[in-house]
Amino acid sequence: MVTWYTVIVFVLAMIIFYFIEQKAHEPVIPLEILTRNTVILFIPSAFWPQPFLMGADVYLPLFMQSVLGIKAIFSGLTMAPMSLSWLIAAFFMGKALIRYGERWVMFFSFGVLIGSCLMLLPLDTESNILRIGIAVFIMGIGFGGCFPSLTIIIQTAVGYEQRGAATALNSLVRTIGQTVGVSSFGSLLNVTMARYFAQDGSPSTGLVDVNALNFSLHAVFIAFVIIAMVCFLLSFSLSNQLKEEKEARGERQ
Repeated sequence: MVTWYTVIVFVLAMIIFYFIEQKAHEPVIPLEILTRNTVILFIPSAFWPQPFLMGADVYLPLFMQSVLGIKAIFSGLTMAPMSLSWLIAAFFMGKALIRYGERWVMFFSFGVLIGSCLMLLPLDTESNILRIGIAVFIMGIGFGGCFPSLTIIIQTAVGYEQRGAATALNSLVRTIGQTVGVSSFGSLLNVTMARYFAQDGSPSTGLVDVNALNFSLHAVFIAFVIIAMVCFLLSFSLSNQLKEEKEARGERQ
């Protein structure tokens, strides 16, 4: 679990970072870009999908191998459809971004992620691996729609001379989100498993291990749903700048 001293160190580090960046001639993150409303609204929208992505990459294979008893090679193959659907969705959502606007593309992408997460909740020790593969494929559509779009959103929110810094900010937010996601889900898994054994009173051996892990991983899956819903709500805060700029160019022509 996160301890108070780590929170204090983080806050102090951010304060020191602020003053250093304020005085630097070529700051890593120009503080003026953080005053833009689009960038401020972008940060939580870019942060929250990252824990979800890392959680899916780590805990879905864990479920397949430890709960369903599937070999690692087959659990890896089951995750492969995500890459395919991610690529397809990125291609089509890139075109839809200009036609329909950022808000509606993100709205659609996060809505798809919610649907894929809901498919994980009924999983149990007797579930078919095909069902997980379908959920993973659908999940890839959501990720393929949101992540490339987020990069475009932050780049178009600033001037040409600040796009490098904005892209770096996007990478920083993604890295922090991934780190927080892995540690938070790990803590949730351990706490839920400890609660299971406290209620069950059985030794952590044999079939009980599988049941305990199944129970604990479902707490992680529920967290996936909550995060996807948070992302879905955040999509309403985004603008349709690309669509508006395209319409403005069309009117001038």
